Amino acid sequence: MRPLIGITCYVETARYTVWEARASLLPHDYVEQVARAGGQPVILPPAGEPAALVERLDGLILAGGGDIDPGRYGAEPHPRTGYVRGFRDDAEFALAGAALERELPFLGVCRGLQVLNVALGGTLHQHLPDVVGHSGHSPRRASSAPCRCARCRARRWPGSATRARSCTTTIRPSTGRPRG
Repeated sequence: MRPLIGITCYVETARYTVWEARASLLPHDYVEQVARAGGQPVILPPAGEPAALVERLDGLILAGGGDIDPGRYGAEPHPRTGYVRGFRDDAEFALAGAALERELPFLGVCRGLQVLNVALGGTLHQHLPDVVGHSGHSPRRASSAPCRCARCRARRWPGSATRARSCTTTIRPSTGRPRG
C-alpha cells in the first residue's frame, strides 16, 4: 500500500468548466509529485478538523499560499500583506501542531515553512523586498498574466534519508508560488 500523504489546499473562487465558485483547490503538481514519489496524495481542505486525520497519515505537506495573519506572531500587518485566510491559518496551525506532536514527517512549501516557523515560536519578515532590496522571488506580476510555477533541480546527497530511500540521483520538484 502506498504511504498516505496529506496535502493542504486553498479555498478560493475559481473558474472551471462552466462554473465560477468557491473551491478547495491546489496546483496539480503537488499531487503529481507525491504520486510520482510513490505516495497516495490526499487533499486536506481547511474545513472540519483536518488535524484529527494526522493519525491516519504517513506524511504531510503544508502547501504554499497566501500570507499568515501577522497577529499570530505578534506583528501588525504590513501594507503589502495579502491573501490572509484565517480559517486556513487555523487548520494548518492545528495540523502542524498535531504533526509535530506525532513526529510525522512533513514538508513545508513556502507558506508551509512559514507556518512551521511561526508554530515553533518564530516571526516573519512580511515583505521581503524591504529586506533584500528586490522582488525577484515574488510571483506577483505587474501585468494581469497568471503566475506560473517554477522548476528547479534538486540532488539527493549521499548518506541522506532521501538518498537511502531511492536510487534516483536527480529529481525535478516543482516549486509553486501560487499567490498570483
